[in-house]
Amino acid sequence: MNYIYQLTQAATTAVLEKSGRNLPFSLGAATGKHSIWDTFEGEKKDDSSPLTIFVYNKHANQRYTQLATNAMRKLRTLRHPQILKFIDAIETDSMIYIATERATPLSKFLPSDDTIWLTWGLQSLSQALAFLHTLTHSIHGSVSSDSVFVSHSGEWKLGGFELCTTQTELSNGILESNYDSKLAAPEARQGFDAIPTNPVSSLDSFSLALLISQLYNPTKPLPVDLTAAPAPNSRGMIPTSLFNSYRKLLNPSPKNRISVDTFLHLGKNTQETQNGAFFTQNPLIELCQGLEMFSLMRQTERVVFLKNLSHLLNYDNSNEGILGESRVSIPNSLAIHRILPTLVHSVEYMTAGDSAPSLVPLIVRIGMRLSTEDERSTAISKPLLRLWMSPDRGTRMALLEDLERYIDVLSNKIVINELWPHLLTGFNDTAAVIREATIKAVPLLLPKLSDRIINNELLKQLAKAQLDPEPSIRTNTCILIGKLTPKLSLTTRKKVLVAACARAMKDSFPPARAAGLRTLLATVDDQEETDLATRVLPTICPCLLDKEKSVRDQAFEVLRNIVDRIENIASKMPETVVKPDEEVDYSYSGTAGKSFLGDDQLGSAATAIAGWAFGTSTTSKKLEASEATTAMSSAGPEAAASMPSPMLPTQSTPQLDKPMSSGGMKLGSNKPSPSPLPFEDDEGGWGDLEEPKSIPSIPEMHASNTSVSAPTRQAGSAPAAPSLQPIKPTNTGSMARPGLGAPSPALNRANTTNNAPTESHISAQKSHSLHSLSPSPSSPSTPLSKEEKAQDLARKREERAQKIAQIKAAKAAATANTGTLI
Repeated sequence: MNYIYQLTQAATTAVLEKSGRNLPFSLGAATGKHSIWDTFEGEKKDDSSPLTIFVYNKHANQRYTQLATNAMRKLRTLRHPQILKFIDAIETDSMIYIATERATPLSKFLPSDDTIWLTWGLQSLSQALAFLHTLTHSIHGSVSSDSVFVSHSGEWKLGGFELCTTQTELSNGILESNYDSKLAAPEARQGFDAIPTNPVSSLDSFSLALLISQLYNPTKPLPVDLTAAPAPNSRGMIPTSLFNSYRKLLNPSPKNRISVDTFLHLGKNTQETQNGAFFTQNPLIELCQGLEMFSLMRQTERVVFLKNLSHLLNYDNSNEGILGESRVSIPNSLAIHRILPTLVHSVEYMTAGDSAPSLVPLIVRIGMRLSTEDERSTAISKPLLRLWMSPDRGTRMALLEDLERYIDVLSNKIVINELWPHLLTGFNDTAAVIREATIKAVPLLLPKLSDRIINNELLKQLAKAQLDPEPSIRTNTCILIGKLTPKLSLTTRKKVLVAACARAMKDSFPPARAAGLRTLLATVDDQEETDLATRVLPTICPCLLDKEKSVRDQAFEVLRNIVDRIENIASKMPETVVKPDEEVDYSYSGTAGKSFLGDDQLGSAATAIAGWAFGTSTTSKKLEASEATTAMSSAGPEAAASMPSPMLPTQSTPQLDKPMSSGGMKLGSNKPSPSPLPFEDDEGGWGDLEEPKSIPSIPEMHASNTSVSAPTRQAGSAPAAPSLQPIKPTNTGSMARPGLGAPSPALNRANTTNNAPTESHISAQKSHSLHSLSPSPSSPSTPLSKEEKAQDLARKREERAQKIAQIKAAKAAATANTGTLI
């Protein structure tokens, strides 16, 4: 076969080069030998439409050159829907090329047990022969399975016109010399002298009857020497309504034999149902007639026709793939190449009208029969996109319902650029059913949508949909957001997911609240670990006491699941992130770890701020064992009131009613004031307090003679150090022992008489401390005796000791309760 094909190609090329002509089609693979022709697959160069090429070599078969020329001439002049469509022909000195529509000999489809298809094909063949007999007065002369072809649409087409002759051309001898005696009618066996006087259809009518016997009873052929009509018991698989007409075609007398045209009318006779109407009862024939008149039907007729077509296709929705088809009576070739183009044509030219919703499932399901994805996309994408442009809600609903069947054949580019803009209008449609169907269709589009559309346009529509008045739309929107989660960016996911579920859990519709909980549970793996505790759990808790039990049960299930996850996360965390006490650096950061005090001031500064440092000690500081068991001693109310504590609030220190010597001291209030250093012989003073290992911050101090300035506590800083204030002097006499920095008589006189400022005042004004020293003016009073001064000093010492004991007790109590000192 390959040798013949190569030889033919070489001969064709040589002949065409010699003649200077080019074929308007290209030759493909050889398909075999048919009658006197070599057949090839071909393709038209203009539009790449498939062809069948019949090639005849004159030099190899000179005997049949007349028949090949006759066939080319008849095909070129005869035009009928049931005759093989002629495309082009070229004849050279040595070759004849005939290009027709793509077709396959009927003999390759036989035998077949599909009686519906056989009867439909028989009608097409009868129409072609009736046309040939009545209008052209021609005899075909070779009606058989080899002269009938099946087109790519599954329709039967009459071909094989090598012996076709009109009654006036019988004298040329083409028919007589080449007529097959095996298929010859009884009158033809006796000679062709009486043929011109017989009805023109007599020979072909008898050959048609033989073909009917071969189609329905391939295993029971008729006898060659048939001289009478077959008996009724020889019907076999021939339909009952057809059998009587079939017998009339086999009448031995050519004058009593019915013509093909009569046979065709008997088949269409609806009144004679037992002995006729075998064509009108065929569903395929009714279907083809309806397709021919589809564009001229009224709307009601179209709806009925499409309903019958869907029933004839016998679609069911089982789990057998996308289509789920059971046995289909309509051949795939007919559905794809005849029915589908008719439906698509009505859509493209908008002639479908109200029947458009019924067209959608048919176009989709028939289009899915195509063998390759490219063919499916080419066949159905254009009409479907045209239907998406329709404002009809019925059409839009049908498109949304069948989206699952055809979304896979649409490319990402088509979905983004052409389908999505039309789908977007469904979110804002006034009909709630369209809005809900649009939301339900979005998950099918997600694999084909871009990130920009998902994270921007789609989320904007879903945010509006969560406020839709229809509760079912709000519920489905929340579910859809959960399905969107893997497609969202991390930033968008954190911003949208919890907020959308929180809104759903506040919905008045119980299923919407349950949907919010289920969405949270389904997307828990997409949540950040910290968000589970800080955002998700607070959102779930109100639903634990929901009025609906189903919502409460769902909330508890989600809560348990998330709490388990949080516990698992917490178990992997370190016990603490706080450094051990010895690793903490308490140095003053403003001076890079160095004190801003001079070396000569460090000793006195540490002593003066011991109480303040105690109040700001770190949490690692704890009472010593001896301090925890020591009973508190009274040191007066002023000391306890001046020291900040977790248990005791800071209070202002009242002024003493009794005057005392200038060498005395007391705990200052929150309002800082200048004070001298403590007494040297004060055994119950601040020296008993444990100094911290390091000082977080040291207040600026100023020493002039014997005075130290206390810091002012700023907002957000550590508690201020207690200030030391001098007792107001009562006279100008000596108030302290020499060497303790007591004011001189000159100072006392200045204070009493309000004269010029003393050296202490000048020193205080020049100080950089937070507060200046300003001695209080003395009020005139009777000088104290030495005994009174000693008693007053002893009383002050006892009060001071009591205050210190109270501070230690407060520290012990705070450590016992909280383990933390502030």
